[in-house]
Amino acid sequence: MAYNWRRIDGYSGFGTYSGNSTAGRLITINDGDAGFQPDWVMIRAVNATSNWFVLDSVRGGTKDLRPNGGNTEETRAAGITFASTGFELDDTSVGFNATGTTYVYAAFKMN
Repeated sequence: MAYNWRRIDGYSGFGTYSGNSTAGRLITINDGDAGFQPDWVMIRAVNATSNWFVLDSVRGGTKDLRPNGGNTEETRAAGITFASTGFELDDTSVGFNATGTTYVYAAFKMN
């Protein structure tokens, strides 16, 4: 199975960031514009052992799904906060924002 996505300004954005273990760090969505507030975000560490994490604004930034596993929805102590130009990393674990770890993300506006 393959998902083929592309950037659409104000609707979808994709990018990478380097972790720095700082809670509250803003990731501005790379959509060719000034960013947008996403409703759905998927994050994955690329140089560390980690799951894919999917979070959405309906369930809140602390409830995640892990599409690469058989787990049901899990509630985290910290996750992300949806911001007007992207998302803030509240979790500083290896799954979201650990120093020395590189991450990829996909973000979409749903309405």
